[in-house]
Amino acid sequence: LNFDNCLALRYLNLQGVTTNALSDTAISIDNYTQAKTFDISIKNTPYSSFMFTNSTELTDIVFLGEFVNVKLSGNTALKYIDLTTLEHLTTLDVQNCGLIELDVTKNVKLTNLACSHNQLTQLNVSKNTALVKLYCSNNKLPRMGLTANTLLEEFDVSNNLLSSLNVRNNTALTYLNVDNNANLTMVDVQYNTALKYLSADGLAITDIDLTTNTSLVGVSLLNSNLTSIVGLPETVRGVIFIDK
Repeated sequence: LNFDNCLALRYLNLQGVTTNALSDTAISIDNYTQAKTFDISIKNTPYSSFMFTNSTELTDIVFLGEFVNVKLSGNTALKYIDLTTLEHLTTLDVQNCGLIELDVTKNVKLTNLACSHNQLTQLNVSKNTALVKLYCSNNKLPRMGLTANTLLEEFDVSNNLLSSLNVRNNTALTYLNVDNNANLTMVDVQYNTALKYLSADGLAITDIDLTTNTSLVGVSLLNSNLTSIVGLPETVRGVIFIDK
């Protein structure tokens, strides 16, 4: 279903459409600039994907129903999303919005979360044990707890306010980006033996040990206070190492 350019649309109720299983049918709403709030009420419908993007006025959206994939990127005034009813949600894209909070603790099936370029000061993913990809760069996060996310393969937390980061339990990581967390004084990746790409530019670290990271093929360590790098594996094809 495509509702693009329906500028007067305020409320969408499709509860009369029933099915026993979700399919790959999508609902799309784009180029929609007038409404500040939007309620979408859908229950037991054949729509698994919902896309509502690029609104400059939307501040609140509430879901009552079931979706597997939700894309809300580019809604630059969006402050609040109610995702509590989306128990089947696996993919969420809320990049480039105005979010100051994001609650995904009820979305336990989530595998892909992209929430970069917002104003988040905290992000709790302790209930999201199925997470494989997490992109939360360009926020205001002072800490991230990833102990429960043992399936995580890709993690981008660049351009935040981290002073410490523990990825010991995240042994499946293949991509890690911690760029420009200026107060981060240590990057410990000794348990991340599957790591292929590491970017750690603009940190306060003075040394890094890559002895156990024998799968690495790319490393970036620009604009840090590094004085030593230990165990750079021969597999690395691209290395940038510049002392500040």
